[in-house]
Amino acid sequence: MKLSVIVPVYNEEQTIGAVIERIRAVNLGSIEKEIIVANDGSSDGTRRAIDEGPWRNDPGVCVLHSPINLGKGAAVRLGLQYATGDVLLTQDADLELNPEETASCSPRSSTTAHWWCTDRVFFNRTARSPGARASRTACSRCSRTFCLAAV
Repeated sequence: MKLSVIVPVYNEEQTIGAVIERIRAVNLGSIEKEIIVANDGSSDGTRRAIDEGPWRNDPGVCVLHSPINLGKGAAVRLGLQYATGDVLLTQDADLELNPEETASCSPRSSTTAHWWCTDRVFFNRTARSPGARASRTACSRCSRTFCLAAV
């Protein structure tokens, strides 16, 4: 199974390095991980911080730059276009959400209801069906709820 972590970014020069490093450091065991950084036309030093980071040659980190700011939703959609994972999640670049939570209740399978908990949106590529909608569901381990959406 592969996890795609989409990081929409706008003017996060001060935190982008830390968030990418913290995501890279999360141990998911046998689950493969890719990080997709979608810079939404930042006007500060975010682009430089991303392009000069120690991950710039890491094949597990994909960096995308939009020439103009189109909003967080557009940045997430840009990331979704390049995501190759079976399971996808978003991670805000401001570190409001802790990247280490990703491993706290890690998924056991992309085809079952075994997901991990946090207040994020999770996407399951295998759950695709015409008219599929997002739904609230509970973590298999601790019963906290989160939003699950088919893409």
